[in-house]
Amino acid sequence: MKRAVLIFFITLLFIACGPSQQNKKSRLAQDTYIEMITDILILNQVYVQHPKTQDSLQVDFMQSIYNKYHTDSMQFYATMEYYARHPDEFLEVYQKVEKRLKFKMDSLDKTLKTSMPDKKKKLPVDIKAFKKQ
Repeated sequence: MKRAVLIFFITLLFIACGPSQQNKKSRLAQDTYIEMITDILILNQVYVQHPKTQDSLQVDFMQSIYNKYHTDSMQFYATMEYYARHPDEFLEVYQKVEKRLKFKMDSLDKTLKTSMPDKKKKLPVDIKAFKKQ
């Protein structure tokens, strides 16, 4: 009897620690996660530079991101937890996020230079702050 209980608990341990299909289904696709992280970093920078913006709008920017990508905090955090356990994939995701941010900054710089060549208009967000990081 003791042996059967021991085998049961060892089997349960292996099942619990192994990869599960439900975990794969509850995670976001990598491309979606990359887009979400990019948006979160951009919005975070806006709120860092203009802290009263979120208060005046009374908007939970994380909830607006969840709505945009048709997800919720549980799925987002399940994805974060997955990447925390897989640092190589985590690094790959953040390298892709960095490339997306650089592309967006370069595109914005180019647009500003072509649309306002002789004017120096201050943006509501200091894009140079992203370049420092």
